[in-house]
Amino acid sequence: MTDSEHVTRALRTSAGRRPHGEGGFTLVEAVVALGLFGLILGVTGLVAVRAVAGTGVADRAVAATMLANRALEQARTLSAQTAADGSTVLTSGRTQALVDAVSLADIDVGDTQIAYGDASPSGPALPIQASTTVDGTPYTVRTVVGTCQRDAAGGPCDVSPAHTSPTTLYRIVSAVTWPGCLRTACPVTATTLLDPAHDPAFNALQDVLPVASDKCWSTPENTPLTFDPTYQTYTLRDIGDLGSVPVQIVTPPDRGILTPMVGSSTWRYTPASGSYTTQFTYRLVDRYHRLSDTAVITLEVGGSGC
Repeated sequence: MTDSEHVTRALRTSAGRRPHGEGGFTLVEAVVALGLFGLILGVTGLVAVRAVAGTGVADRAVAATMLANRALEQARTLSAQTAADGSTVLTSGRTQALVDAVSLADIDVGDTQIAYGDASPSGPALPIQASTTVDGTPYTVRTVVGTCQRDAAGGPCDVSPAHTSPTTLYRIVSAVTWPGCLRTACPVTATTLLDPAHDPAFNALQDVLPVASDKCWSTPENTPLTFDPTYQTYTLRDIGDLGSVPVQIVTPPDRGILTPMVGSSTWRYTPASGSYTTQFTYRLVDRYHRLSDTAVITLEVGGSGC
């Protein structure tokens, strides 16, 4: 065999099959292995990116809930003050021109008559729209002030003219949005009813207990969930003049760990391993320390969702 034939045979062996009895990878096998490794690495990276993105969305929703509740607390503080014209400070400076300049198209205020007030040199006592930044994310907080009526004996508060001995209350709705927030998640809203009576001992709300509603949340396996038990959607929310710590757990879930988030009405559920469904019961505590009936919250872990 000539030298050129030896070289040709060696090249064919290294590029294709290896001689009988020799170990190691051929060039083709190495390329295939690298391709599979790259594919696995890409899928793993995509899962990690989605997990991080999901955590970011949850964190922003928690911050938005905190800001919405903070706006309600500010409204409760102002409701006890009297404006120069004898009305509540809640509407001071909220002229129709200023209020109408802020879009409310994405906020459900159908059962509320928007309230206006006289002009004020210092502007609205309760901001119509404000901006704030939390952990680098800018948030916009819009606060709606309106009135509704209900029977003196209690019941729903709306704009119906058919109430018996009607009592007028203020309904405050706070809505929070942030850049990039999807329509399915925005705005994050919170609402409360306030009685304009000056003496809280005779506040009409004293005769109305808070109402808790059954709800359901879902989360993938091994993924913590942060949520507000009092609010899921605008139509599925708890009712009452709630305090700063409105949720009292009656029966905890039989799997996983449920912990309150300090400084807000949100809770964090850390699931156990596996796919399962669990429940817990709770009741509301309002500002007058009265309790609602119990409600059930269902938690779906790793399933098809609620």
